[in-house]
Amino acid sequence: MAVLLNTVFNSFYYHIRRTHALYFTTGQPPTGWMTSATSDISRVGSEHFDIPVFSDCATETRGMQRTNSEVNTPVISNEMLNPEPTCHQIPHPKIQEGAGASSANIRHAAAFAINVRERCHLSQRSVNSIVSEVQQYQTVLLNTLRDTMKRIFERHSDSVEQLQEEVLATLDNFHDPFSLMATTYMQDSTIQKLFNPVKPEEDIMHIILEGVAPMEIKCVLKYLVLSGQMELDVFNSAMQSFPLSLVDVRDKPCPISVSTLASNDNKLKQSSGQMLILLKIMPFLLNTIEKNEYVQFVLDLIEIIQILFAPVLSVQTVLRLRCLIEQHLKVFKQLFPENNIIPKQHYLLHLPAQILSLGPMVRHMCMRFESKHCFFKQWSSKLNFKNVCKSLMKHNQLFECCQNEIGMEHPMFLHEKEVGPVSEVANMEYVNTKMRDFLGINGIQHTVKVKWLILNGNKYICDRSLIITNTNETVPVFGFIKNIYVVDSLLYCFEYQLYDIVGWNRDLLAYEVAVSNLAQATEFIDAEKLVDHTSYYPVNFKNTTYVLTKYYLGDVVALKH
Repeated sequence: MAVLLNTVFNSFYYHIRRTHALYFTTGQPPTGWMTSATSDISRVGSEHFDIPVFSDCATETRGMQRTNSEVNTPVISNEMLNPEPTCHQIPHPKIQEGAGASSANIRHAAAFAINVRERCHLSQRSVNSIVSEVQQYQTVLLNTLRDTMKRIFERHSDSVEQLQEEVLATLDNFHDPFSLMATTYMQDSTIQKLFNPVKPEEDIMHIILEGVAPMEIKCVLKYLVLSGQMELDVFNSAMQSFPLSLVDVRDKPCPISVSTLASNDNKLKQSSGQMLILLKIMPFLLNTIEKNEYVQFVLDLIEIIQILFAPVLSVQTVLRLRCLIEQHLKVFKQLFPENNIIPKQHYLLHLPAQILSLGPMVRHMCMRFESKHCFFKQWSSKLNFKNVCKSLMKHNQLFECCQNEIGMEHPMFLHEKEVGPVSEVANMEYVNTKMRDFLGINGIQHTVKVKWLILNGNKYICDRSLIITNTNETVPVFGFIKNIYVVDSLLYCFEYQLYDIVGWNRDLLAYEVAVSNLAQATEFIDAEKLVDHTSYYPVNFKNTTYVLTKYYLGDVVALKH
């Protein structure tokens, strides 16, 4: 029905514009525009030059009569005061009997504006023009209807005086629904209020890792190289020799060539995973040069990114993030006045509001979903190019079907818990004592020791990984994993040695830790009781041990404390 109404409206509108341009110019119906009563349906709606307006309409139209007024207008019969819906009428409730009818009219007007814009692919200026012309037509229509009804009631003044007052008052108080659709701003506001469309969400993988971070780091590196403060070969050498963890080494950043740095685009030729690792080690790579405003600019960018990737955020942190982003963009224009603010930098301003509305950005990012592209990329190089999409779809369907039928857990849950090489516990009495003292567990039947453990996507490795076991006011307490035990195939626990926390290094954006020189007893902790389940790795830099973080830990620690 909506399509039919829209078609009738468009046909009628263009017919009037072609044959009665004066109608839109003067706001009055042209002289001679009238119809005569006839029983021939094909003649109903015909004008004096025999062009049928409603000849294609299947529903019979009511008859009309001529009047002797100065402007020939149709006279409405008593039947037409409450007509049945026809193919050229929009059925709706009675004309405004309070706020309910007014709201319904506004909703119809908003839907009309959306329908015209989307179906006809019109610009906003064209939509505004159509809305304005519809309002003019509506005004003339109401005035004509009012005058016609007034003349009818004048002929029956003795019997319908009270009815006349009520009907005229209704017409006088008629609310124009298109008054809230006259401008682009009013259309957007009304549509948002009435239909509440879903606002597009920003994704930090595309905005940060594939947009803002490569562009801004490229600007800084280009300046440092051209100004002679840094050599690109030295930077690449430090990046390639940086001691990455066994987890991070899979996304080791590739060297940045001179041609990449000299290109006019905003890319560093790094993947999203590589960009994440490069941001993580960037403070260490720039620490070899004297600190200046350009180095501080990169540190501020990394601080913003660490907050955006945090799994837990407080309202105070989000408000601070908003100030950091605004200040960061101002500094960017000061340091690089010849560079324009790109759209993805502007999107940064909307991220704090999105966090307050939907929660931490990492909870609805695209990075995990886009890893599915790897399957299609591997197949695309082995297919012909006749219909690549169909072939990829077929292979993916077969792959998903076989995974659901092999009688095992779906791969989505297959790697939630995975253990490395297993060995027997040499001193079972020692382990039972530790379990009783720290975990309160007695009556252990079977315990084994594993070299590494993957738990909910986080990999813990003996003699390499660090875990956050507790908090000390506003700083985390790190423990170095010595052993990993699996108790009765159900409980996973870590034996760890505590590290002394020195503090947060603002120049390297990492925690400085130290190993106690005194002999220190180990402690046990249940893997489910960790403050943060992410596995961390120590890095030795200039004879000092640091712990690199993927995200801001302030609110994670505060939540536990």
